Amino acid sequence: MRLSFRDLNEAASNPAAFRRRIAAPPAVPQIRYSYYNVLVNTIYHFHKCSQDIVDAQDYMAEHLDSFKSDQKKDRIRDQFRWYVTDYFAKNLNTFEFRQNIRIIPDAPLTHELTISGQIGRIDLAQIGYVAWIFRSQGERNWIGELAMPLIQYELSARVFCVPVTEVSVGMYSFEEQAVSQHCYSNLDIQQARMSLTQLLRTLGLA
Repeated sequence: MRLSFRDLNEAASNPAAFRRRIAAPPAVPQIRYSYYNVLVNTIYHFHKCSQDIVDAQDYMAEHLDSFKSDQKKDRIRDQFRWYVTDYFAKNLNTFEFRQNIRIIPDAPLTHELTISGQIGRIDLAQIGYVAWIFRSQGERNWIGELAMPLIQYELSARVFCVPVTEVSVGMYSFEEQAVSQHCYSNLDIQQARMSLTQLLRTLGLA
């Protein structure tokens, strides 16, 4: 079983409902290539081709060609322009992009379980690293989500092997065109790890 970062936050919000969901027969996944997929893939292409804006815009135009709504296309183009403007304004060196990461629970598991998700971009900061999460929308209250301090812990302890204070987590929310970042304390992270253990036990997964 795999839980995404969003699954983890959903489970923390309503464990009983989430337990019923995972106990039900698995639904057939609906895979659709959306306007947001085009945006994110364009951003990854932008970083892959050394921040070449024209090349990235050509990539976006090609992949938006099959979509019908001119209004939504314009919104996606505007969100990409906003992202690029913000990226260059920050003047940070990008260490990695499209990085998958696993959250490893402290508690022994009763089921085969993977908690994982994707970091949109990791930058080298003046001291340490900033890991950016990309979302179509949902900037509000993201700092309180269970997954976020756990992401910071995994990156600091298992990926970069640096103190937790040298890693921050940030959020790009494209519909709101909002960006923010936060560095969790050691106490925040300890409480999140304890909460994850309790949540997995409540769900019958540990």
